[in-house]
Order: sequence, then structure tokens, then C-alpha cells
Amino acid sequence: MANWKYNLKLKDLRDKCDAGEITVTELGKQVAKRIKNHNMYKNANEEDREELDAIIDNFECTEDNESFNDSLRELYDFGDIEVKPFGKWPPNKMCWIEFAV
Repeated sequence: MANWKYNLKLKDLRDKCDAGEITVTELGKQVAKRIKNHNMYKNANEEDREELDAIIDNFECTEDNESFNDSLRELYDFGDIEVKPFGKWPPNKMCWIEFAV
């Protein structure tokens, strides 16, 4: 298991979508909003902020499960990047994305 710099909790939003309380389009918009308000975004360097902005844009444009899942994969990939100090075991990673059970 990695040492995670941040933890982004999204499971409550997924539960709402699974329960039919929000649509997948609204889920994407709420995930985008949560990323924007998270310390991972607020503390990001310019390069990381640009990558997160692209991910946020994709979530905001969610139209269906497929586009949401594509955006979620991008977010997982971003969260899995190694951060300073590098080369440690277990590795230091950007962000644990808490979406599934």
C-alpha cells in the first residue's frame, strides 16, 4: 500500500447515483466541484493544475456512464503519480480516490 498525500472521498456521491438520487451527468458535475474544492487542487503546481483542469472539464461534460468512467480512470491515474520524496518504500503517491466500496 502506498503512502497517500491526499484522500479524495467520492463514495457518497456514487451512492447517491446508485440510489437514483442524482444522474450520472450530475455525478460528474459534483465530482468536478469536489476536485476544485480539494486541497490536492488548491496546492497543485502549475503542471498538475493543468492536468486536473482537464480532468475537471471531462467530468463536467459527463453525458453517460462511459464518459464518466473515462474521466474516473484519468483521475485514478493522476492520483497514482509518485510524489516527493521519491524512491521510498512504500511509495508516496498523490491521492487515494475513495469511490468504490
